[in-house]
Amino acid sequence: MTHFSAAPTRRTVLRAAAWTAPAVTIAVAAPALACSPGTPCGTAGPLTIVRQGTVLRLTTTLTTDQALTGVSAVVTLSYVGANDTRVTSTTVSAPWATSGHGVASATFTAAALDRGDISFSPRINLDNTSFDSVSVSVTFTWAGNTQGVTTSGTYAKDASLP
Repeated sequence: MTHFSAAPTRRTVLRAAAWTAPAVTIAVAAPALACSPGTPCGTAGPLTIVRQGTVLRLTTTLTTDQALTGVSAVVTLSYVGANDTRVTSTTVSAPWATSGHGVASATFTAAALDRGDISFSPRINLDNTSFDSVSVSVTFTWAGNTQGVTTSGTYAKDASLP
């Protein structure tokens, strides 16, 4: 009489690992193939969020392999424990310009950016700080790449702050 074990053998585990490893490698390499030849590619750096009273200062970079035109940066805020916190105004340094804002978002544009690392450091002014934390995402898009690239981060209010 033959007995079968429900537990996998070492050979079965190694065979599965051998087939899985190439799939992981392909999945990691896929983002590099997202831009077609002749289309500018870009990456977004890590996002730093600093709160000063009712102002959130964001800092990140957009790195591109070619000059870009028609560039947009959309900042989206998601509050945790908020009591009707709203964006009241925004400011940003050249080459960026403020295009407008909503209750929990702001849009910035740049007509053209040179190749390389482009700093993006907007100030987001809020009407209050009643949130416990805020998750922020920045999505960059440009002519020829409407999918864009995104970076995000979370600011958690220090218990000692109002």
